[in-house]
Amino acid sequence: SRALNSLSNEARTVVFAMAIIGESCEPGLFSSICDSVPADRESIRAELFRANLFSRDSDGTLRFSHSKIYEYIFSLVNTNTQQVRSLHFFIARAMENAYGEQANGQQLIALTDHFRQSDQPKLCAPYAARAGSYMLSIDNPQEALRCFKLAFSYSELPAKFDLVLLMHPLMMQLGQNYEASIYLDRVRDLALDRCFREYELTFSAMSVLCRCPEYMEIYLGVSPCYKLPVDRNCEALLLEARSLLTGEKSNPFLNNQILRLLSIFYIISGEYDNALDTLWQIIGQNLVLSDHSDVVTTILLYTSLRDVILLMNQSPGQRTEEVIELEKQLYNSSPLQGMLANNLGTQALLKNLQGKTEEGANLMNTCISEARRSGNKIALANMLATQAMLIRRTAPEKSYSMNFEAYTLSRELNAKYTLVRALTGLVITCSSRTDAEHYYDELERLIQQLGCDSPPDKLETAKRALQNKDFR
Repeated sequence: SRALNSLSNEARTVVFAMAIIGESCEPGLFSSICDSVPADRESIRAELFRANLFSRDSDGTLRFSHSKIYEYIFSLVNTNTQQVRSLHFFIARAMENAYGEQANGQQLIALTDHFRQSDQPKLCAPYAARAGSYMLSIDNPQEALRCFKLAFSYSELPAKFDLVLLMHPLMMQLGQNYEASIYLDRVRDLALDRCFREYELTFSAMSVLCRCPEYMEIYLGVSPCYKLPVDRNCEALLLEARSLLTGEKSNPFLNNQILRLLSIFYIISGEYDNALDTLWQIIGQNLVLSDHSDVVTTILLYTSLRDVILLMNQSPGQRTEEVIELEKQLYNSSPLQGMLANNLGTQALLKNLQGKTEEGANLMNTCISEARRSGNKIALANMLATQAMLIRRTAPEKSYSMNFEAYTLSRELNAKYTLVRALTGLVITCSSRTDAEHYYDELERLIQQLGCDSPPDKLETAKRALQNKDFR
């Protein structure tokens, strides 16, 4: 207490701020905190070190010289709620000055937390949204959703609408379907009430699309393998919403999201040419800005290219080389370094497009391991079914076991595309005629239940395998 009493008011503010931050503080932030008080930075530093309150590590990190000192100062500060809130605001402002627009994921989370606990909590919203985007880029949907929900709580319209466009599929991915529907209904009613017609139409279309089990699979990059009739009103709603985005209502973010939803609609309904045209629109409109894009736009670019590759992998077209070049440009993009499973999955499909099936299979093995680590079961089931297809001739027994795991997962998750692919793979790789016939019958019943416009090629593939295969 004697050391504290000897300090100027400005130096004491720095000490209290450091206590709120924790036992240590990196040098850039410490300098910014010292700059934020109305006194010379060097004189503040000199005061603090004369008082023997801090020590410095070899990397410049500032620490309280003893944990007991930290605990004592923190206990002093923590008794005054208003002072704590003021200090959180002071720290957040210092962080803004220290990190600016270049704040990394952990710094964004820290900024969010300090503003949220300050006397101006609404200022946390943009940082929470950016932190959520960062968490998406490192394939952490749980933490991304937590950040987006926090941003939603403190945001104004139309930012709330944009956040739901990001949150809704994450909730569905994490099995929070009921909560997802509540958020969607809430913002659709809000958009209607506040005359945001473009958002009202978009949310109405989403509410139709998301009722298809295939919606979530397409969102996560699963290969489509049959065509379904989808309510054409969904397309009409999205096209009308997009037509409203002109002049003062221009909205690049919403335009991207509408195009993404349109591409999903076209893929589910089997209109692959329309889907490709829509995906190329997303890529064309955003690729020129990719070096300066936010993380969400960069991820959208990547997933659009991924979906182009998924469609081309079924029937390679003339633009294969162009796609490969674009994918190379995006592959090393820094916001996507954490999307390892998605990156490698796309690379594996590209290798397959180029006829390099062994390289593709090796990449897919790494991709499967990464999907197991991340806990994304739909992506894992899809990758297992894809890998089983790639190795079915060279390693039929391993292919069978992968198909069986994909089959088990897809039944559990109601992942229809993957279930059709896994059942087809089981018929092809099964060594027992009785088991193969059982899987074929299940596949036939599933396709009848789906109500496809026409029987998918997978059924014919399975039928030929059953007729032509020599069983042991």
